[in-house]
Amino acid sequence: MLAALMERADSALYQAKSAGKNRCVLSTDLSSPASRASAAQAKRASGLETHTLIPLSLLRRLAAEVHFGRFFERAAQAAAHLVGADGAAFIERDGDTLSYRFFHGLPEEYQQRFAAYRFAADQGTAGQVIREGSSIFRADYATSPDALPAFVDSGLKANYLVPVRAGGQTLAILAIAWFSRHPADAPDPQQTENVQLLADLIAGALRRERLERKLRKRATRDSLTQLPNRASLEHHLARAVARARRQQQGLAVGMLDLDDFKPVNDQWGHAAGDALLRTFSQRLQQVLRETDFVGRLGGDEFVL
Repeated sequence: MLAALMERADSALYQAKSAGKNRCVLSTDLSSPASRASAAQAKRASGLETHTLIPLSLLRRLAAEVHFGRFFERAAQAAAHLVGADGAAFIERDGDTLSYRFFHGLPEEYQQRFAAYRFAADQGTAGQVIREGSSIFRADYATSPDALPAFVDSGLKANYLVPVRAGGQTLAILAIAWFSRHPADAPDPQQTENVQLLADLIAGALRRERLERKLRKRATRDSLTQLPNRASLEHHLARAVARARRQQQGLAVGMLDLDDFKPVNDQWGHAAGDALLRTFSQRLQQVLRETDFVGRLGGDEFVL
């Protein structure tokens, strides 16, 4: 579907340029022109015409966006607009737990209440989405059998939850919500396809963010002790020295090493030496203050 969409995007852009226009709007409906015209006429006649177009300019902005938060903001705005909802939220999965991470267009009170909210991955409508791996629409959330009291009390009238999937797993949920009114109809097939496309794009961006986060951790953390490594230590020390000079304050730096560490490796093996370094690192972290910093310089040497 994505390949067909991009092919139509190229064709639509070429036609727009030929007509002297700098932008065009792309529909992901791949049916015939006659059937699309008939469907549009029927919707206008019934008064239920909805927003079912994804601007080509949005696809380009999403392709160029490297910050995941801004990526979600753009995608969520488009998804809510497509189905006539008030806004959307991003619910991320972490093992057996779900938590809210981003909000767009939702009431401020709702955002404040659920900003740090965590709940089990098998609860509520979200839990059903996780289990089934498919979208769920609740036109009247309060009367649904899986409604959670906290969300009912917050004024949630209806929701449309779309799984954000990659590699056969549901990584997160795009939660589209109505607070000001109940939706007149469930999302039609074209809207469903559009929103799912946006959820798939979010999945790709999320996987990229997680990979970048993992790479940053590997670049700045010692793999054995999980303490900041030498590169991170040098960066932090340079900043700490500059801050002490700027504020005209003192700065204490201490170097620690383990006496007779080599005999441990020689007598008991490197596995025992590694275990000793991990234990020592954990005990160091337990006695540090929040403002203190410790890193592994290398071998059995640490800097505090």
